[in-house]
Amino acid sequence: MAELVTADTTIVGTLGSSSIDGRGSDAPWLPFDSLPPVATGVTDLLTVRFSDRVAVGDFSTVIATADDTSGSNPRGVDGSVLAADAKTVRVGPLPVGQWVLSITLFRADGRGQGTTFWAVTVH
Repeated sequence: MAELVTADTTIVGTLGSSSIDGRGSDAPWLPFDSLPPVATGVTDLLTVRFSDRVAVGDFSTVIATADDTSGSNPRGVDGSVLAADAKTVRVGPLPVGQWVLSITLFRADGRGQGTTFWAVTVH
């Protein structure tokens, strides 16, 4: 599971698909109305990390509009793993609108990965 970190708070996302140590679960795309809300500005970068603070080996980030309940039209989002600690991913900025943000983080220790979702409103 992952969490989104802001200057004021930490917002734990909703876990979708995941695998660790050979076990896993698979979830479909999660709809906007069922996810923890995040509000951000059009120039802001979002900071995401594993909840257990393990190093991130790789990641994949997509968004889909809030009304795309199946995630059938996702689009990629730029980002990078911060070299200073390798435990934090920065993504964005995102365009103005309401988005389902889906981030898959791959553990650097090779034990697995998890896809986490948030409902993001960008002003």
